[in-house]
Amino acid sequence: MTEPLAGAQAVLRSDQPDDDSADSPTSHGIGEIGEVHGPVNTGSQGNVQTGSGQQINTEIDESWAVDEFSGDKVGRDKYQVFLQYAKEARRTASLRLVSAERIDWLRPRFVRPENYDAASTALTTRGLVLLAGPAGAGRRTSATMLLVDTGLTGTRLRELTAEQDPDGTLLLDPHEIQPGERLLLDLSTQDEHTFRLVQRELETFHAQVTATRSKLVVVLPERGEQWLDHDLHRLRVRIGRPDGTQVLLAHLRAAGVPVNDAELDAPEVRRVCRSERVGDVERLAQLVGEAWATARHTGDRDLAACLRTALEVHANRGAELAELFGRHQDARWRSLIVAAAMLEGASADAVHVADEALRQVITSDADEPGHPLAQRGLADRLAEVGATVTEAGRVSFTRLEYGDAVLQHFWRDYPGLRVLTRRWVEQVPRLPRVRLTREDRLRIAERYAAVCLRHDCVYDLARVAEYWAKARDNRLPDMAVRALEKGVTHPTAGRRFRELVYTWSRRPTLSPELAEPVIAVCAGVLSAAYPEQALARLHHLAGNRDARIAELAAQALVDLAEDDRLRHRELTRLAAALTDETVEVQPRDVEIFLRLMGPEQALAEREQRPQQWQRHTRPLLVTAWRHAWAGEPDGFNPAQHLGNWLRAADSPHATDELLDILVESCDNQTRFLSRLYAVAAELVRSGRVVDATTAYERVAAQVQAKVERALGIPHALAGAASTAGQRTDFGQGAGVR
Repeated sequence: MTEPLAGAQAVLRSDQPDDDSADSPTSHGIGEIGEVHGPVNTGSQGNVQTGSGQQINTEIDESWAVDEFSGDKVGRDKYQVFLQYAKEARRTASLRLVSAERIDWLRPRFVRPENYDAASTALTTRGLVLLAGPAGAGRRTSATMLLVDTGLTGTRLRELTAEQDPDGTLLLDPHEIQPGERLLLDLSTQDEHTFRLVQRELETFHAQVTATRSKLVVVLPERGEQWLDHDLHRLRVRIGRPDGTQVLLAHLRAAGVPVNDAELDAPEVRRVCRSERVGDVERLAQLVGEAWATARHTGDRDLAACLRTALEVHANRGAELAELFGRHQDARWRSLIVAAAMLEGASADAVHVADEALRQVITSDADEPGHPLAQRGLADRLAEVGATVTEAGRVSFTRLEYGDAVLQHFWRDYPGLRVLTRRWVEQVPRLPRVRLTREDRLRIAERYAAVCLRHDCVYDLARVAEYWAKARDNRLPDMAVRALEKGVTHPTAGRRFRELVYTWSRRPTLSPELAEPVIAVCAGVLSAAYPEQALARLHHLAGNRDARIAELAAQALVDLAEDDRLRHRELTRLAAALTDETVEVQPRDVEIFLRLMGPEQALAEREQRPQQWQRHTRPLLVTAWRHAWAGEPDGFNPAQHLGNWLRAADSPHATDELLDILVESCDNQTRFLSRLYAVAAELVRSGRVVDATTAYERVAAQVQAKVERALGIPHALAGAASTAGQRTDFGQGAGVR
């Protein structure tokens, strides 16, 4: 039978309907992927599947053993993997700050474009410049360097975002601007709707920029000048394209490659330098630098040869590969080159098994003519596709970045095989006899993500990430996280992927297996690139019906909100939720609010901002505790927070404020006051409040007196407190759940 890989253009097998392709109507509103129905065989042996298509058996060690090759544990302990990942990722999270290292890297490589000085003057005099220019002219880099050159040394350089979640507001909050701050707002990829929304807030934001003596550069979209309001045209400066040859020289010299103008006079180099996109020139410089570094190890440093190698990689290999695939019509050749490209760097054995699996997934008939011993050896076949086996037993293409070009060509030229290819990629890390290291697996995830995102196939990448997340195999969650990371941070497809993560986060029934990598990504790379969006998604995930997932998300949110700006944003969101009488208050909102506004934070607020405390913070705390008591039967237990408040109530700065808030929140309702009475008694008795006997008595007496006063029971606080040396015992029989 004819194999799909064997034709000039592949088509999907007739027995595998493309019901879940990237162009499916559901791809625009991606939900959690549904379960597979029907008999499934997950062992290396057993009955074949009863449905149509080829069966691939994968090995799953039900004893959850340790992989003998990689040392990775396979089993349900993967939950701890995500906890640790999120913890480590939070340590590296930033608030879209442009680092000093990044600036130091840019400075020697930057070439000023036409009109740069005019933009610099406008920024200095007005505090704001709207930077326009042709696509590919390096507007973002110029914007960064304009802010670097302002002379505001010692102040942070921060990038703003202007994406809007359905339940959020635009992120241009003028109250978050710090004195002397340097701000970059890149709107180059935004659509007209978002651009016009930003314009509405720009005047107010600019006023605060001026008031704080800060600086703001806004990078306009390519058509932004057409969408710009008339009164903002005075702030616009249009830059030109920098000299390509000078850009190439600057990058090469900064990379330590000795070069002069004459050596860059070749026609092919001049053609790249005249390209409309500065990124093309920068890419060529990167390739020359890589070739130069490789030549250092061989002792044969020839700049002309490095330039030829770089130009070969830089050239569009689409036509070359199309011709090459046209010459090799047999499926075995095509399957091997794709498998080698996806697994480049892995062992030859792994490539061999993956090659067989790819042909099994795609071919209509897995049986091929000819005895296996009559076929050519693997090394010979690899050489035919331009690959080799290194001394370490690893497969590598002989040409620089050739594997990536193969994958791009295959994905672009064989769209009918994308669904089947996706299923193959899902299974490759789990195939029997495929011994992949963690680095091998992460490279597969990165390569598949790159090819999907380049062609805007968000749905395909989402399906693979979910499959890896839900597999009962601890070797795969890392791959799911890496795929999601690449998705949410991609410069063009990233927005759709972030919307997908938002949709997932809002689903309270999102499976724990998928929720865990989503939390890890939100706490990691998303919080570094888009902290406000990470905060919103973690807030929704904290409402997951799985208690462990809800706690993991809530803790990640609290850790992220250690930044004052994000803490303020989350408290504002929670305040609106707690005071909105039109919707039911969620226990999640009460829990997070009491975590973020604990007794220490409350007392600090009262001392530092007394007016804010009296008007807003204190009433909100009363409201939060009121919801805590009322919502306790629905799953919220305030005992832990109550213990913290009672412990803090004995501090020298607390006076009666904290206890007054607790009692006031009970609204004179006997059942709530009795609960406060009982929990306080138990906490005092068990010694979880304070250690000293006198402190026991103080807290106990104060709580007892305030509760009895609220209930109208005559009792003198002084009388209770004056019983020196006697421990007050109260709440007997009240019952503590």
